Amino acid sequence: MTLVAQERLVGPWALEERIGGGGQAAVYRVRHSVLARAAALKLVHPAIWADPAFRVRFRRECDALVALEHPAIVPILDAGEHEGRGYLVMPLARGGSLDARVARGPLEPAEALAVVAAVASALDAAHAAGVLHRDVTPSNVLLDPLGPWLADFGLALRGDATTLTAEGQLIGTAGYLAPEVIAGGRATTASDRYALAATAFRALTGASPFDVSGIAGMLYAHANSSPRRATEVRPDLPPALDGVLAQGLAKDPAARPATAVAFAESLAAALGGTSARTVALTRRLPAPAPVRRRRRRPRRALVAG
Repeated sequence: MTLVAQERLVGPWALEERIGGGGQAAVYRVRHSVLARAAALKLVHPAIWADPAFRVRFRRECDALVALEHPAIVPILDAGEHEGRGYLVMPLARGGSLDARVARGPLEPAEALAVVAAVASALDAAHAAGVLHRDVTPSNVLLDPLGPWLADFGLALRGDATTLTAEGQLIGTAGYLAPEVIAGGRATTASDRYALAATAFRALTGASPFDVSGIAGMLYAHANSSPRRATEVRPDLPPALDGVLAQGLAKDPAARPATAVAFAESLAAALGGTSARTVALTRRLPAPAPVRRRRRRPRRALVAG
């Protein structure tokens, strides 16, 4: 991690340490200058912020996070513009991203199911509100002891909005794009569910559904090739899982599960019958405190003198 050489303020937030980022923005661990609250701040690079289309997408992300109140969607704490750069403040995920976690090895089935079930519930809530995420990937799933969060709604799109991209330009991450999007079609809720299935495959196996390299090869495989079986990569997984993931990764959007939670429920059944809703709930709620029973004292008899 990169330490901030000199303390800087972005709005009321003091930058402490760079903890991530990419070509569009840097992510810092920050602390509120008055409340002393720790958080994560995404600070957009100046050259990216200069693009009017990006600024519209950034405002869409803020609007989406404010409108979508769900326990598995990362909440927004603050947003604004500082010295010609947009910023967005979110809670600090104490477990990092799912992508970073998978880099250390695939998740245990129960752990993977809990993550997928939470993200599925978040996706269905977004879809019910008319919002497409369009970039469901392990990098955009944040882990915390209180439960996973679906984050980075920067590419989110309302069903009645324009795409803000040039004709033929792809929006999303190559390893998780649905075939119909690669072919030039519009993103739909089924496209988000395809990306969720690809994310589930990676969480369970530590690998991509397609054994190819390069962006061009990955795009071709998603559009034209059949995904490999998860049990080929990780033989200890139950064989029933292969069919569930294959359905989630179907080329035809109509052949995929009707909802993200339906996909998670099928995943739970293949992994042993545990309800995905139950797993997501029990992993999110703290264990109840033990009830301490007070010892009864013997009643004293009142004697009239």
